[in-house]
Amino acid sequence: MQQLNRILIVDDDPASIKLLERVFRNRYLLKAASSGEEALSLIADFRPDLILMDIDMPGLNGYETCAKIRADELYCLTKILLVSGHSLLEERLKGYEVGADDYVAKPFDNNELRAKVEVFMKLKRVEEVDSIKSNLLSLFAHETRTPLSGIIGIAELLTLDASLPPMTLKQLSLIHSSAVELYRFVEKASLLSNLKSGMRLQYIPGSVKQHLHRVTEERLSAADRKDVHVSVDCKQDIELSADWNTLDEVLGYILDNAVKFSKAGSAVEARAARDQDMCTIEIEDHGKGIDPVWIESIFNEFSIQDIMHHQKGQGLSLAIAKQVVEMHSGEIKVSSKLGEGAVFTVRLPIVDDDQRPSISTR
Repeated sequence: MQQLNRILIVDDDPASIKLLERVFRNRYLLKAASSGEEALSLIADFRPDLILMDIDMPGLNGYETCAKIRADELYCLTKILLVSGHSLLEERLKGYEVGADDYVAKPFDNNELRAKVEVFMKLKRVEEVDSIKSNLLSLFAHETRTPLSGIIGIAELLTLDASLPPMTLKQLSLIHSSAVELYRFVEKASLLSNLKSGMRLQYIPGSVKQHLHRVTEERLSAADRKDVHVSVDCKQDIELSADWNTLDEVLGYILDNAVKFSKAGSAVEARAARDQDMCTIEIEDHGKGIDPVWIESIFNEFSIQDIMHHQKGQGLSLAIAKQVVEMHSGEIKVSSKLGEGAVFTVRLPIVDDDQRPSISTR
């Protein structure tokens, strides 16, 4: 049986409470409070998903009650709709300032109010799922980083022991490489969690050409092992103010995927050019390509194209890429043809430092 969502009705007028109870009965679990003080005493035990609250009440009014609720992190996802017979713009703005999600003017249409409440219930569920994902990523990264470091260090030391049998050394090498891959996944999970939690970017000017060459050179050995030729085409040296720590990671992730899914003997090309006030970076591979059905969701962190061939945190890599690029006020997209490869395109604005806002994910 599906659990009903909970609505707390806060109003000092018994007739208004009865009206709202008739509108929402049989759809939600309801509880009523006749004052702001009573609402604050009920919220901890009732844990409402949504609060319908009158503004004009004796004692704590709706604005004050809303502000007190928002001061508690436990109720940051609880939706609050202020209900009032007043509809002046300054009153609505005051409601938003104290943390209300919306403002409902009396008299209201019952069907419209039901629809509005349902929208906010859905929004709360989406936000809860997103919060759970972020918390899981953060917890996973925190709890696994230290033990993985120990496994990697010990395995690396043991592989240097020439007295061990060849088969044992091969197994130790596998343990080491597997632990390193998992550690890299943990680092990606940690970075994505930090980005979603409000990490601020640190902008410094840098040469796109130099950064692209450096990121590419770091992957040449992996490309050589796959017999993949990697080249850089950046005829114009573009100066770009960016958070290069995160942007280098993004370019590296895209290059890693390009090399990984390229056919032996093929090429990966990294290109950069300036188009007026935009810098365009393209990374093209000639691998198997991406099924069109997955193009729209490929940048979602929990989207996996092919579970049997998904490797080394590709989903997190592209989710991080999208997050970082959008924090730079840019865009990232991919085009692909099955059997012919894919082109990832990153477009970033070229602006002066004093024109760039301080951006975080909050």
